[in-house]
Amino acid sequence: MPDNFKKFYVLIGVITLALVILAITVSMGSKKKANIWGDNQKIEEKKLNEVNPLSNALKSGRPVLAEFGRGTCIPCKMMQPILEKLQKEYKCKAEIIIIDVGEYEALTREYKIIMIPTQIFFDSSGAEVYRHQGFMPEQDIIAHFKKMGVE
Repeated sequence: MPDNFKKFYVLIGVITLALVILAITVSMGSKKKANIWGDNQKIEEKKLNEVNPLSNALKSGRPVLAEFGRGTCIPCKMMQPILEKLQKEYKCKAEIIIIDVGEYEALTREYKIIMIPTQIFFDSSGAEVYRHQGFMPEQDIIAHFKKMGVE
C-alpha cells in the first residue's frame, strides 16, 4: 500500500475520532443545560404562581395598563416618565404598572410578549381589551383610557 493511502486512512481515523469526541462532549453539555433550564423553569413557574405586579393590579377591580419592557431598551426608557406621570394622574382610577421582562420571564411568556415595549390594557374585570407594541405616546394612552371609561 502506498504511503499516500496510509496517510489518508490515518487522517480519516483521526477525523472520525475527533467527531466522536465532539459528539460526546456536545451531548454531555446539552444534558447539563437541560437540567439548568429545568431548574430555571421551576423557579419561573414559582414566580408566576406567587404574587406578581400584574396579578395584584388585576385584583384591584380597576382598569389596568401593564407595560412589558426593560430598562435597557430606548423606547422603554422613553415610556417610563410618561407612565410614572400617568400613575400619579390616574391614582385610584386605574392601575398602571411596568413589568421588567427579565425579572418576570414566565409572565412575559404567558402573555406572549414578542416585542418590547408592549402595553396591554385590561378592563376592570381583568380581560385584555387592547394591546400595543412599541412606543405609545401619552395622548394615545389617555385616549384609550377614555374609550374604556376612565377619565
